[in-house]
Amino acid sequence: MPRATKVQYDKRIREVEHALLTYPWTLDTQRQLAQRHGVTDRQIREDAAKVRKQWAADAVTVDRDESKADWLQRLRMAQHQARTNKQTIALGRLLALEARAMGFEAPVQVQVEHTVEELDPVSQAKAIVQHYAEARRLLLASGERVPDAPAVIDAAFEETK
Repeated sequence: MPRATKVQYDKRIREVEHALLTYPWTLDTQRQLAQRHGVTDRQIREDAAKVRKQWAADAVTVDRDESKADWLQRLRMAQHQARTNKQTIALGRLLALEARAMGFEAPVQVQVEHTVEELDPVSQAKAIVQHYAEARRLLLASGERVPDAPAVIDAAFEETK
């Protein structure tokens, strides 16, 4: 077989890479690529090995942010394909994956500050009597029977130290 030109070689490598990303890497896929480019199945497998080796080299040289951006681009492309093909379950899973990756599903931390006042019994009694009129109006509005005047509250308080 005559040796391929640089242009033909580059085209074949691009198609092998596309096939690796798009189709199941079966013997049939390899045979079709080999026939299309006039090479053997073995040559296509060698080309695939070169593509994978290049991917591994690229993974080492690419920084983390660039790698994240590339992954996000591929994820959004897969979402687009799922949306185009009306694959709603796949789309939902891809969107959930993006939400997790972007940190949207991370637990939210809430800090609550609360102070508690402890009233002595006399102060409690005074607070009850002070709000008697409001409580009486609420009870009357709800249809409850309410005595006319508050009962006498007898309270004593002894503070211990």
